[in-house]
Amino acid sequence: IWGRLCIIASFFYFYLIFHSEMDNIFQRNGKLLLFGGGLIAIFAWIGRDYFVNSRKINKINTEQNSLPIGLFSRRRSIVLFGDSLTQRSYEYGGWGASLSNWFIRKADVINRGFGGYNTRWAKLLLPSIFPLENELSKQHFIITCFFGANDAALPSERVHVPLLEYENNLIEIVTHLKKTSRYVFLISPPPVFEKGRLQYQKEFYGPKATGKLERTYKNSKEYAEMCVKVANQLNVPIIDLWTELQKNPNWNSFFSDGLHFTAEGQQSVFSIIKSVISKHVSPENLSLDLPIGQEMDPTNPLGSFLSHVQNFDINE
Repeated sequence: IWGRLCIIASFFYFYLIFHSEMDNIFQRNGKLLLFGGGLIAIFAWIGRDYFVNSRKINKINTEQNSLPIGLFSRRRSIVLFGDSLTQRSYEYGGWGASLSNWFIRKADVINRGFGGYNTRWAKLLLPSIFPLENELSKQHFIITCFFGANDAALPSERVHVPLLEYENNLIEIVTHLKKTSRYVFLISPPPVFEKGRLQYQKEFYGPKATGKLERTYKNSKEYAEMCVKVANQLNVPIIDLWTELQKNPNWNSFFSDGLHFTAEGQQSVFSIIKSVISKHVSPENLSLDLPIGQEMDPTNPLGSFLSHVQNFDINE
């Protein structure tokens, strides 16, 4: 700013000197005016030089103290795709939150759970949630697919999907997901605890409770078996919650309403999911997105970042 003001003042000064009405002043004080003009020119030059150099220095400092744009776009992503059993996986002690903690700084875990959804509706979301931008490049590291609890509702319920349609929908969904992720894990619906479901109905609806089940243990078994069949058919790992949860004799305590998980149930689900995922990939064997604090060079932190990123392999 100073440099610009000096340049403007110089032009105005010389304009006054050479203006016809200032001839007498110039004749009487010529030396003084020339001396003053010289000073203004010098200050103008110094100010301009200072202004230009300051902008260069600021640009250099900004570049030296900032990370490359898009650095964190290289972090792996894990997407949890499912119904309310996925949506609520970030509750206290939830299996999704525990999975996120397990992969901390190794992958970003994204919750795409939609309460009350079935496979008929879920498959319509595929193009927007999992676009096929480049089939040669897998966009995600892991996707879990967890549908069936609503499909398995009795035919009188609006969310019910017939068993054969459920099979076809799962095939379509998983086939699409395999094009966008390195690993796809199919999760079966859990068993329905019928007594817990009826008790919840009484607590929630009071006198208006029908006393009739809208979901049954038998139906959940049929849909879980179909889920296992599809996983084997498409050669993707299956996380069979229906079978694994019932290996605990107190499995009914895993449900708050006969369908959704308690904190204890969430942890049991996470243990089962973790045991299956560990057979294929483990965060302990994945590199960190950025160096740990002990590896940072305090005299050149940006150099530490860049050196680590150059050796980071998102596809390991």
